[in-house]
Amino acid sequence: MEQVLWIAQAEEALQRLALVGQYGGILAQRRKEEAEKLWESGVRKEEIPAPKEGQKKEMGIGIDGMMVWVDDGWHEVKVGCCFEFGTGKDGEVKARNIGYWAGYGDVEVFRRTLWSYAYHRGLGLEGKAVVIGDGASWIVDWYHAVERLWGLGREAFGERASEWVEKVKEWLWEGRVEEVVRECESEGVARTAEYFRERREQMDYPAFRKAGYPIGRELWRVLAKVDVGVVVSAGNPKGWERF
Repeated sequence: MEQVLWIAQAEEALQRLALVGQYGGILAQRRKEEAEKLWESGVRKEEIPAPKEGQKKEMGIGIDGMMVWVDDGWHEVKVGCCFEFGTGKDGEVKARNIGYWAGYGDVEVFRRTLWSYAYHRGLGLEGKAVVIGDGASWIVDWYHAVERLWGLGREAFGERASEWVEKVKEWLWEGRVEEVVRECESEGVARTAEYFRERREQMDYPAFRKAGYPIGRELWRVLAKVDVGVVVSAGNPKGWERF
């Protein structure tokens, strides 16, 4: 039964890839052209259309990057996703209706295209953007924060890293960032301690949860990683699409 289910899922994935290859390039080009038009209208202070999905109060935006081999070498691919969010039955904030955009090349084109996509998803001009990532003034997503702990844990404890990471991760979840910093310093890894010290306000996870904001534990980031090759190479089976 499990084998039959796996085959059905594989066939569905192949059908999806075929559709993306056929229509993805056209969609990507249209999205970029639409973004440029919307951006220029805003610069000229012209009237711009209402969001296609209606104005929403808040919209989640996730931004990340990953290294991929493209033609002549390794390049960073920017990945962005837009999603709605709300409290689930278990009391945790959940992401839903996730959509994403990815590519490499001109960062400004990526920024404008992602903004345009978020605008029409409901951000509009009046919505509040809750941005999750690994830098700037955004909420540091939980995945990146824990990833740092694992890096230090493996370096300091090797195979015994799991016990240490679980302990310190609990402190981080509870918002005890200063304790996390001291613990990192005690292990002699100043760069990791500095990472948490510089971002302590962006890691106030109890406050974010209380406010009803996502912190990046949901599948949106994993899904973006899984589909990034499909999204970026849409319409270009021989390689990645450059902005």
